[in-house]
Amino acid sequence: MDEIAIGFDAGRSNPRLVMECGGRRFPVVAMGMDGCLIDAQDGCVPRGFADIFDGDRHVAQCLIVLAAPEGPYLRCAFKRRTESRPAPPRDFADPA
Repeated sequence: MDEIAIGFDAGRSNPRLVMECGGRRFPVVAMGMDGCLIDAQDGCVPRGFADIFDGDRHVAQCLIVLAAPEGPYLRCAFKRRTESRPAPPRDFADPA
């Protein structure tokens, strides 16, 4: 799995990427297309639909099917990940 390390600092109060699931927000340590690594130190195990935010901007929606501990973090595996778009998809071709 190709992942991008986010540069997470545990002492930082406002991480750049966060995952929101079930009304809770988790800092994202690393992000890949089929999963991510989050800081969920309180023992919470997210499942189901989750949203990924970059600050206040909605980046993607995903469906978490598995969450397993990996060292001090939690590895979340996605069944699907859908990138957010600024506008709805067009249902017609551009006139050429």
